[in-house]
Parts: sequence; structure tokens; C-alpha cells
Amino acid sequence: AFRLVVRWLWTSAMTSTNERLDDLLAELRQAPDGPMPKKKIAIISTPRCGSKYFCESLASSGRFGRPLEWMNLNYIAAYPRQLGLKDVPLNQYFEFILAKTTSRNGVFAINFHVDQYRYWREKNVDLLRFGFDKLYYVFRKDKLAQALSFAKAGRSGQWRSTDTAIRDTSAAQIGNSEILLALHNLSVHEDYYKAHLAKHVQHEYCYEDYTASDACFRDVLADNDIEHQDIKDFSCDVAIQRAGDDVRRIGDLMSYMGIDGRQLRA
Repeated sequence: AFRLVVRWLWTSAMTSTNERLDDLLAELRQAPDGPMPKKKIAIISTPRCGSKYFCESLASSGRFGRPLEWMNLNYIAAYPRQLGLKDVPLNQYFEFILAKTTSRNGVFAINFHVDQYRYWREKNVDLLRFGFDKLYYVFRKDKLAQALSFAKAGRSGQWRSTDTAIRDTSAAQIGNSEILLALHNLSVHEDYYKAHLAKHVQHEYCYEDYTASDACFRDVLADNDIEHQDIKDFSCDVAIQRAGDDVRRIGDLMSYMGIDGRQLRA
């Protein structure tokens, strides 16, 4: 299954993202190889649940590898571009990522979205066969806010705060149908997770908790016998992209759906 080929890919709509990924792969090519992994860990997520914040905060410890979306097609396509080749065997790419992102204490970590797992499973590549020692799931309780964020990122092309938006997009420009379609897609991802992945997961962590306290990060490190008592702060360059009009937009959507926010709070 791992004889699939990674093909060179470039789309103008993803220019900012592709440039960032090219820089990342160029950085990895210059980095020395790490040790052979002693422990492999996967963070499973859905889009716009703060998984980048969760993963990069853990990575800031220097003891948790670099748990990025290494099986995202845009990440993979940056590898043959860096080598100046049309295509590269997928196993070669994965061996490169293992060598370059395993931390000194022998931890390799990866983040993949549920839909990415499903995509590769349909290509006869089961990501769970990578032999992960621990799997965790991160999610967001506020599904309407997550859906708005998903729809807004899709329209703007700005998937993280450090990316340049392809087009300026405000929450007010996102129609009810766009948000509800995003909510539907997120629900499909979560249903698939519950049916196929949840039984393999050791623990679930929610956005509302790990953006408020570093206790979740310490819990993950402790669960993997990684020393963390000496860590004062978990840093991350991913900033919350929520704007002031997002709350108003969610309020308008709730009114459209006939939901009284005051009754929910009560």
C-alpha cells in the first residue's frame, strides 16, 4: 500500500500555504536526522478545533516531535517540489518525516484529520497501521463557532493566523447555508470518527479546556512518561483567528434557526 506515488502539486488558490510548506520542507532537509522513534503518537482531529494550537504547544516542549499534518496532501506535495522531482514514493516521504521530526527523546508525533484518515483508508493505506503507541482526539464543544470558522477559512484561504489570506473575508459575508454545510461536513467527520476511530483512542481533549489551561498538555506528556515538571510555559505561534463579528454572526444564525441563546444559557 505504501508504494503509492507522491506527485508534484501546485494550485494558485493555495499559494500562501504552499510557500509556507515549501519553507518547512526546506528547513527539514537541512536538519540532522533524529533518533529512531521509540514511541509513535497520533493526534486525531476535525478542522478548526484548535488542533494546530494543541499540537504545536506540545511540540514547543522539544519532547513531542513535530505533530503536524504530515499526511495532508498539501504537505506531501511539498516534498517532491523540494527535490525538483515530478513524483516520489510515499514510503520515501514518510521515512524522511520520521527521520527529521522525531525528537531527541525518541518521540514521533503526527496530527491527522478524520477526513484525511478516511481518504488514505480509501487508498488502502490505513494510518493506524503505522504502529501508534497512543492516540488522542481533540474536539470543539461549540460546533456553531467551529462551523463558522471552517466556512470562513475555506473562503479566505487562511487556515492559520500566520498565513496570508487569499481574499479578505468577514463573518458577515458567510451565508447561513455555508455555515450549515460546514456543520454538516464536521458532523459527518465526527460520525466517522465514532464509528471507526474512537475505540482506538486513549483520551479526548476539548478546545475549550486546552485553550484555557496547559493541564491537558501536561496530561498528554505524563501519559507518555515524558518529563514535564520543569516546563514553565507551552508556547505556540498560532493565534486565535476569531473576530469580534463572529459572535454576532453566530447570534444571527441562532435567530435564523429559531434558537433562543438565553434559554440555552439558562
